[in-house]
Amino acid sequence: MPSSLVSREDIEVLKLPHFPARFLGVIWRTWGQITPETLAKVLETTPENIKKSAADMGLDPDVTADEALWKKRGYITLIRNMWHLLPFDQLRDLLGVTDAELDTTLKEDDFLYIKMGSFFPKMTKTVWRELTQEEEKEVAFIKDTYSKYHSLVSEYPDDAFRFVKDYYTPVEGEPKYVSDINGDIRVIYSYFALFGDPLMEDDCDPFPDKLLEEYAQYGINGIWMQGVLYQLVPYPFAPELSKGWEKRIANLAKIVKKAARYGIGIYLYINEPRMMPSRVFEKYPQIKGHQRPNEKDMYSICTSTPEVQEYLDSAMYELFKRAEGLAGFITITASENQTNCYSHSNEENCTCPRCKNRKSYEVLAEVNNIMSRGAKRANPNARGIVWSWAWPDKYIDEVIKRLDRDIIFQCVSETRMKLVKGGIENEIHDYSLSNPGPSDLAKKQWAAARENDIQCSAKCQFNCSWELPGVPFVPAYSLVAEHAANLNRAGVQHVMLSWTLGGSPSPNIAVASEILLKKELDGNEVRDFVERTYPGEMSDVVYKAQDIFSKAFNQFPFHISVLYTAPQTSGPKSPFFVEKTGLNATMTCFPYDAVDNWRANYPVDIFENQFKIVTDGWREALDIMEGYKGEKNDAFNELYDMMLGSYVHFMTNLNLIRFNRRRNECFERGFEAEDIKYLLDVIDCEEKNVVETIKLQSRESRLGFEAANHYCFTRQDLTEKLLNIAWCKRYYENLK
Repeated sequence: MPSSLVSREDIEVLKLPHFPARFLGVIWRTWGQITPETLAKVLETTPENIKKSAADMGLDPDVTADEALWKKRGYITLIRNMWHLLPFDQLRDLLGVTDAELDTTLKEDDFLYIKMGSFFPKMTKTVWRELTQEEEKEVAFIKDTYSKYHSLVSEYPDDAFRFVKDYYTPVEGEPKYVSDINGDIRVIYSYFALFGDPLMEDDCDPFPDKLLEEYAQYGINGIWMQGVLYQLVPYPFAPELSKGWEKRIANLAKIVKKAARYGIGIYLYINEPRMMPSRVFEKYPQIKGHQRPNEKDMYSICTSTPEVQEYLDSAMYELFKRAEGLAGFITITASENQTNCYSHSNEENCTCPRCKNRKSYEVLAEVNNIMSRGAKRANPNARGIVWSWAWPDKYIDEVIKRLDRDIIFQCVSETRMKLVKGGIENEIHDYSLSNPGPSDLAKKQWAAARENDIQCSAKCQFNCSWELPGVPFVPAYSLVAEHAANLNRAGVQHVMLSWTLGGSPSPNIAVASEILLKKELDGNEVRDFVERTYPGEMSDVVYKAQDIFSKAFNQFPFHISVLYTAPQTSGPKSPFFVEKTGLNATMTCFPYDAVDNWRANYPVDIFENQFKIVTDGWREALDIMEGYKGEKNDAFNELYDMMLGSYVHFMTNLNLIRFNRRRNECFERGFEAEDIKYLLDVIDCEEKNVVETIKLQSRESRLGFEAANHYCFTRQDLTEKLLNIAWCKRYYENLK
């Protein structure tokens, strides 16, 4: 295991009692994704034994696995599902990568290792073996359970990534797009772009024509993608890090040219300059900057030095010269990636001998100005968007004053907005769809920018957010319209429509785009949109249903801990645990049974009730639309599926809150017959919810997908949840 990653000896591997042997979990979770031949190599046995174990559990031993597809587009799903089943070496072999490649994936793919909990569970090698008689009985129980759902699985086949394949179908004729949006920027992240190092792929095409055309038709004129500067142009301080830069920049230039056909510009999101290990500074000690306390052997490259300033300027010049037509860049200078010496420090604790004698706001403004000037020397039309994420509030005005006037200032629209849900006060950190911005703080920051003749941009989430990442769009048109109208009235010129999640072309984007372009608003924008999109008597039904849906969603118990740790980020795959795991929930990946993490500062009864309010409202909206389901109107059917997809996620939240709350109470006072009946009722409710999810995901392959986490749940995850439910039912029946 690479030394940069940590194995926690005090953390035992998660118990999955519905699988009597760990290797069976590996087979189940990867069936139809990884071939028996690969599984045999990883589990040190033969393909025949793998197929026999699959058949013993009721799985089709002859199923075809599209291993290449899953390793390319679903590798994060594979990593997450194997985290408690395979140690590092076997996980590496399953994915078919090197130690260094897996290490890089865990560290660079949107901080995946942090999402996993920042540790490897204590684990021995997982290998195939003959089962004991008792284990064979449990395998027979699995097969018997799965057989009960045979007709469900047959009638509703799995078709993961169908939506991706659909987007790669050819587009006929000339590109069609909205060409006039007054020079305003509408930038979004590709719905399914790959992380890692996609510009090194020979068949690099992260933005197929059909996707670009749909974006263009919604008035989107920008797509942002990640970039690392030393991988795109030669790096003078450690040239070996730039290996392959020529290929990357050539592929980037191709993407820029292709997107331009649709009136879409490419914006690079960059965190620069990246911190480096001490070996880099052996030759260049004069540029060694701040050391982040929790980063061993890693230091900032000091942007107060002439050498680094020259590098940033010339690197941006070369980037925009070679990738001709590159529209611009987006920076975060205080992100999780340490860049300048004040990314994660202040005047009191900065260890850089140069920057500690300067003000942080001077350094933050300076580094952005240098990069902007370098880009504009190559392309005067290049646009630099400077994002204030994590800048100290007291210094934001001072940074703005020092920015070049042709830079665009951006902040999160709803940042620090005050709210009350269920009588509990909170404020927004990161993003929200359920609470339309902008906040007073955002308006104050934009006003400061305008006072300095700097244009403004709002960072928003109009499709979905970490409140509910597993649907392409949460159909709360009234909330989307309110936010867009507020931005319109605030005079915000540019909008970043999504982070890595929320990049799907959608009616939400259409609603927001229309309102952002209107000079005068009359309050009927949603009604007008609905009447055009859902004609006839359907329009009244849709308008009423989405409004009820929006009002219910506004009651989501917002807190950043709820966003990142509650089960909606895993969806209906999230299992029941009859015993406490003792594990804390992790960021967007493993909720475990940590209801006290999920609820943040909400008392557990209020937390439960808020999700009941949301699900009750969504059920009401679905019931209103039920009579029209299946009509020959694709837009209506898609809307219904998005409402249902939203509902099943939060129904799982409600069921798991109820289950874990009562289970925990029983551990304190003992189980009574009434408790067992309550728990079994909750489990029955969740079983219906999972069955509904299987049906829905079969016809809507986008359900559960999100670009940074890939599939939050797969067909195998959902059928495993049914095994988990059956095991829990048997457990509690035996307690009677």
